[in-house]
Amino acid sequence: MYTNRPMLIDSNNIDLLMQNTVTTNSSFVETKFGIRLIYIDGILSRGSPLRPEVGTYEWVKANVLSAVNDQDVRGIILVFNTPGGDANGVFETARLIRKSGEKKPIWGVVRDMATSAGYALACACSRLYATETASVGGVGVLAVHIDQTARDHAMGYKYSLIHAGTEKTLFNPHLPLDQRGYNLLKAEVDRLYEMFCNHVVAMRSLPKDFVVASQGRIFYGDQVVPEWCDQISTLENAVAEMLGVINTGKQDMINDQQSDVNNNDVVKEEDQRQEEEEVTVMNEMVDKNTTMDSVLVIAEMCEIAGLPHLTSHFLRQFLNNKISIDDVRSLLLQEKQKSQQLLSNIIPPNDDKQQNVLLNVVKKMYGGD
Repeated sequence: MYTNRPMLIDSNNIDLLMQNTVTTNSSFVETKFGIRLIYIDGILSRGSPLRPEVGTYEWVKANVLSAVNDQDVRGIILVFNTPGGDANGVFETARLIRKSGEKKPIWGVVRDMATSAGYALACACSRLYATETASVGGVGVLAVHIDQTARDHAMGYKYSLIHAGTEKTLFNPHLPLDQRGYNLLKAEVDRLYEMFCNHVVAMRSLPKDFVVASQGRIFYGDQVVPEWCDQISTLENAVAEMLGVINTGKQDMINDQQSDVNNNDVVKEEDQRQEEEEVTVMNEMVDKNTTMDSVLVIAEMCEIAGLPHLTSHFLRQFLNNKISIDDVRSLLLQEKQKSQQLLSNIIPPNDDKQQNVLLNVVKKMYGGD
């Protein structure tokens, strides 16, 4: 199952896959003080999204999403003890971890090991800890082809493969691996290695030359900071620090809400000042015996153009005989064209509070609908 395909796994553990001696995965989930702890243990594989098996990428994704959507969960910590595993599914799982971290803090703790695919997941955490005896890194890709022709010969077996397609038997274990098969498998290994390096560069903000120079090496203890991990610490300390950050963030949110209240008071004062100014404009209109038709035409043109904030400006200009109704129409068209160019970046809110207050005052004073 795991032969002739690239793997993101510590080479010391590859024999477990080849010999099918992988023990039952011991990954599990628990919650402490509102922090969801997701223990990722053992060799990783994709798994089925319909029935995610414990410790698979699908299991990791399902538990991360469950924690994000659980209102009782305040933060998430992924706890790693894995040498890596399958390449299929690892990067999409890592991207989901990073994206989900935008909604709730997702940190990682390498309690024992996070190498190869394990590190691909771990480096997606916004903050990454490692214990003083943990092993981290192993940014590399490995593929194994088993040539058992010598064994077949010793046992007196000779296989004849009937096939169509010249490359159908390239990786068959009963045939020697030829150069064509080697080149194809090596090309896929190199492609995934490039993806792995770019992934670590993006997640850890490291120079690519630095990542490539590691050449798949595994790091220990103080070697892991500050590039591969952020801090040498324990799971217990990580939980305590996350609780401190969350509580501080809650206080900051309270402060922000108080600031919003103060800002709303300022906005209300500005709205009141603007409305008083518009009423003043209306009084000027009455003093000048301005006809209802002219007032309503200008106010309604501004409303239709979606530029109600220009109403008082144009009415002042009109009252002072500086512009005509035709001038207002022309100027509104020009302003409308400018605003349409910004439409992709600035979308006016569809809110009843955004009505043209002056238009309402005009209609009220002159008995309009």
